[in-house]
Amino acid sequence: MDPSVNAILPRDDEGRRYYDEFKQLFSSGEVILLALVSDDIFTVQNLERLQTISEEIEELEQVNSVKSLSLSLNIRSEDGALVTEPFFDIVPESPAELADLRSRALSDPIYSGNLISRDGRVAVVLVRLLDIPEREILKSGIDDRIQEIAAASWQDG
Repeated sequence: MDPSVNAILPRDDEGRRYYDEFKQLFSSGEVILLALVSDDIFTVQNLERLQTISEEIEELEQVNSVKSLSLSLNIRSEDGALVTEPFFDIVPESPAELADLRSRALSDPIYSGNLISRDGRVAVVLVRLLDIPEREILKSGIDDRIQEIAAASWQDG
């Protein structure tokens, strides 16, 4: 059984035409959200997990893009200049560096409340899949593979 919109709605259906138009304008594939929950995401161990999970998922064949704190840019103004750099390339280890990262991430209006909860206890990995038919997505087992990557990383500690 194919539960996709393609199988359910007839080609000449008005709802189908609207769906196809919407998808063409705004979508580039299905989205999977992965939430990593801890008492504090801003620890060396949790940031390493977030980075590993994000990078491993990014390498999967069916993945178009991955957004997470470890892959996102921190765009800000410093002394009148625009600074565009990753929140971190290498996970910070000192308490001062971790506190700085926490402060920058939680004060960023784009990422705080989106990729990082405002209390710093949840980090989200947003996975956008390639724009392939839902049947192929289900058949590929990509959701199971993403769960395996997350579970393996989260159990390492």
